[in-house]
Amino acid sequence: MITKHAKRMGIAAGTFFFLTLCLFVAASVYVYVQGTTLRTKAQLVADHAAQRQAQAQLNQALTDSADERAALGAYVLTEAEVIDFLAQVESDADRLGVTLATDSLKPTTGKSFDTLLVQFSITGDESSVHAMIQALETLPYPSAITRLSLTAGGAEGVETTGSVDVVVSLQKP
Repeated sequence: MITKHAKRMGIAAGTFFFLTLCLFVAASVYVYVQGTTLRTKAQLVADHAAQRQAQAQLNQALTDSADERAALGAYVLTEAEVIDFLAQVESDADRLGVTLATDSLKPTTGKSFDTLLVQFSITGDESSVHAMIQALETLPYPSAITRLSLTAGGAEGVETTGSVDVVVSLQKP
């Protein structure tokens, strides 16, 4: 037979066990929630660290390539250099014995670079005109001849005439 004292001790032990179990479950839930929060914060810190690392690498790449970019920039005209460019082309034409006139300049805005469409009229003997066309094809700038129209003189003493459209890339201001 179970005495009153044993019953009380059993109830007290059961209650203590139940309270201890509840406390253990509550502590486990608290640790789980705190662990999840910690993992989220750790991931955030890792993402920020990776972002800082990528930024540092980009800054280093920009610093390392500054000289290369400056050297490459010399091969793309700026708006300020257009007049010197036209003067150089006209000087080359005089040197080759060709009469060259600039008919029009049409700037166009682009995504990476702006462009300048230059229309030239050209007159001279056939071989000199062909030499000038080759000079325009090999300009030291990103450029292209987009239209070429020539009327050959044919006979000796008859000049070859024509028009040439050249598109040249310009650096954005």
